[in-house]
Amino acid sequence: MPVAVSNRHIHLCEADIHRLFGPKHQLTSDRPIEQPGQFAAHERLRVVGPAGAIADVRVVGPARKATQVELAASDAKAIGVSAPVRPSGATVGSAPVRLEGPAGAIDLPGGAIIAARHLHVSVGDGARMGLSDGDRVTLLIGSGDRRATVHDVLVRLGKRHATELHVDTDEARAYGVGRGATAVLVGRGRGGGGGGGGGGRARAMPNEGGRRVVTERDVEAIAAAGQSLSRGPGCIITPAAIDRAKAFGIWRE
Repeated sequence: MPVAVSNRHIHLCEADIHRLFGPKHQLTSDRPIEQPGQFAAHERLRVVGPAGAIADVRVVGPARKATQVELAASDAKAIGVSAPVRPSGATVGSAPVRLEGPAGAIDLPGGAIIAARHLHVSVGDGARMGLSDGDRVTLLIGSGDRRATVHDVLVRLGKRHATELHVDTDEARAYGVGRGATAVLVGRGRGGGGGGGGGGRARAMPNEGGRRVVTERDVEAIAAAGQSLSRGPGCIITPAAIDRAKAFGIWRE
């Protein structure tokens, strides 16, 4: 499957677009990107942290429900932001950051993350490879001396996904990959603890022959699927998983 290297970028909600670029402003496409319906916008912003700033950070459209700033670890360090590694959309408790645009500025109380590497999968490819949304997989990426096997890569599968592995610029340099690089599926892990579509409550179900243990790694996939987590019969949820779920705002007693 192809590998896409994601540079630092910003997703904006409609209200923040208007605050930063002016009332009634709409994002304008510079070029489409591989994921259906998404585009690299002409609009750019200045991202400011306690120790510095990064100018001309690209906005990716269209507008989303919540504003999110995706940085590489080296970007976050350069501007003094303690951004956590998170799946896209899991911004609860993430790092505060300031955005400056031509019409105004916004101080986000949270929203800056280091996006966890993830595998977008189309519906057709998911069926062919036996993958479901929320699965975790093992991939072989890179070549030569920098080739690496990466584990627990979150699968994001749906009608609006094109099959493509996303890594950030720091990871790409570490693995020695660039334009035209590919990754190979070499293993399938267990699912994310909730399966199915978003919006529901995910109860951890027992594995055959014993109770399932839900860890903090599972919580990331559950949050990314838009589900909540609660105790269920035949399962063990670790204290760290409960704390992580509470941080994401998805824990239900």
